[in-house]
Amino acid sequence: MTIYDASLDYLTDSESKVVKTVAVQSETIASKEHIKRNHFLRFLLINILVWPLLTFIGLQVSQSHSPAVSKSLLKTSGAQAMTAEELTAIVQAQGRPIFWLGRLSGDTYSENSTVSGVDVITYFPENATPQSQSRLDFVIRTYGNSKIFNVQLHPLSGTADKTVENVGGITVIYNPASPDHSVITFKNRPQVIAMAYPEFQKISTLIADAQNLIPIQ
Repeated sequence: MTIYDASLDYLTDSESKVVKTVAVQSETIASKEHIKRNHFLRFLLINILVWPLLTFIGLQVSQSHSPAVSKSLLKTSGAQAMTAEELTAIVQAQGRPIFWLGRLSGDTYSENSTVSGVDVITYFPENATPQSQSRLDFVIRTYGNSKIFNVQLHPLSGTADKTVENVGGITVIYNPASPDHSVITFKNRPQVIAMAYPEFQKISTLIADAQNLIPIQ
């Protein structure tokens, strides 16, 4: 509500203009002070809240591109050949059962865990690398459980037609017409193993290899 000031009735036009000018200037000064105060508060907010957050994000990004992290990503994406000792160390760091047949003389290995629930161990002959595309390799895939195995569009899931189960509860499924792959399940483990060979094998070899599968430790 505006309060009427009768004293203004006795002011001349000139005096009235002076009063109005002073009032406008006072409002302008007050507005500028309000703007300055808002700028100051915004400055404090940025320094107290925003910059620490940006610094934290920057550190995370920097760490993800550090040489150690980049080297680890190479090892878990199947892009780097490793010794048996290096393979064991990188698998242990992931903390889940990943199967293999142990070390073979002269071989190197790679490990690929880029697909969730699937871990792939590849055996490379001596002097071979993951970049050798003209050669088939011995590959062991560990699926976390049968559901993950069935979801994956893997050629082994639909080709086998013979089943052998040993006394230990290990089941081997294979196709006698093309014995270069097999699927193995365990009675007391949820994992499903798919093994792919570079060439045809004896059926006895498929069964023996299934029996010799062990988690990397």
